[in-house]
Amino acid sequence: KSINETTEVDFITGCLTLYRTEHLKKCGYENEDYFMYLDDIELSARINRKGYKLLYVPSAVIYHKVLGEMESPFKLYYSTRNRLKLIKDTDYFIFKHIARVYFLLVITGKILVWSLINKKFARVARKAMSDYFSNNLGRGNGHLVAGL
Repeated sequence: KSINETTEVDFITGCLTLYRTEHLKKCGYENEDYFMYLDDIELSARINRKGYKLLYVPSAVIYHKVLGEMESPFKLYYSTRNRLKLIKDTDYFIFKHIARVYFLLVITGKILVWSLINKKFARVARKAMSDYFSNNLGRGNGHLVAGL
């Protein structure tokens, strides 16, 4: 399909989303355990499971100014922690276990490399994993990662 056509999609990213109120009432609102990063993907999955359609509408335009670094400690913390939570929250048994092993291998490899070239990122990723496994979700410690 053309990017100029309204198209059904599997997920919607959250810089601009519009939902029907009745669908959110039935599916639930954004899960505050995520706080930010991947909360939109998790909500999209819940909406899909209820049988509602998600649409990409090319005539809807938003100008979204991205602040800060593309790879900041703040983003690394929440995306690492929340990726583990998103994997846990999935309903697909085989995917859940394969994705968890894959992600843990990849992030462990990155932490090893970062330990040599970017110690701060290594500390932030370890903290994100620690917070996930100790169920420190929501806003959590992400606002403190600058000091790690």
